[in-house]
Amino acid sequence: MSRKKNNVLVIDGNNMLYRAYYKFSDMRSASGTPTGITYGFIYILKSLLATFKPVALYVVFDGGRSKERMAILPDYKNRDKKEGFDKDDFYRQRDLTLELLRCFGVKVIMRKKTEADDMIWLLIRKLKRKFNITLVSSDKDFNQLLSDAVSIWNPSKKMLITMDNIEAAFGYTHKQCVDYLILDGDASDHIPGMPGVGKKTIEKFFNQYESIESFLSEPDSKFMKWDKGKLKYIYDRNKALIDLRSFVTMYLKSSDIKIINKNNKVIDETELRFICASSSIRTFVKPPFIKEFKNLL
Repeated sequence: MSRKKNNVLVIDGNNMLYRAYYKFSDMRSASGTPTGITYGFIYILKSLLATFKPVALYVVFDGGRSKERMAILPDYKNRDKKEGFDKDDFYRQRDLTLELLRCFGVKVIMRKKTEADDMIWLLIRKLKRKFNITLVSSDKDFNQLLSDAVSIWNPSKKMLITMDNIEAAFGYTHKQCVDYLILDGDASDHIPGMPGVGKKTIEKFFNQYESIESFLSEPDSKFMKWDKGKLKYIYDRNKALIDLRSFVTMYLKSSDIKIINKNNKVIDETELRFICASSSIRTFVKPPFIKEFKNLL
């Protein structure tokens, strides 16, 4: 299949917020106010534009945890409890970063009570009809979305994940991603997996069975000392939490994509200079820096 020429960059906004929060944690304004997210997020974004040279850019943020998923698992994605995490400072800097993105004319997507993961798949499903897409995130959940038109820049691994190299990088194919995460669980999202099961065991399972569903459907199937009843419970629960395609199909539609900054493509240099002055950031107002954002659709 021939690939489309134009590339669109889709950013997992919350993933990048956390990266900037910890990577640039020592940064302060002249008054001593933390500016790690404010500086780090935009700095990383500009470097991505220079590297991938997309025709368009979308940054997608969480609008809240999914009530449907929380009904299944109440502690799902409750990350505010993390040790050393200053919730008030994090959200203060997030809001300032949103304002900076507006100043740079970047399309920002955020919908109330809707997770970024779901909005990202909804957006990708729409865009991939016309464009190649590079999704930027270190969240392994997104490996399930790989296709001929979708690749993932994983900043933790510092590599572009594609359908050709995902198995070498992670030990499973994009079609096995959901099943892998169901078995392994996801500590960052507080999703427990199959007890006592790790990467090597899951790889052995995939060598013997094509999928969890095929294992459960075969009356005489056996693997180690796995309890089929327990696996069935974990499979049903975790699939509802992890499988983005299924969730979006059930609960969302294309019209739910909400671009919150209506004046995208218009760079507000006056407000940009004001924010940068209050945050003691000089780099963002320089013409070569601003230029990276001017040619986006």
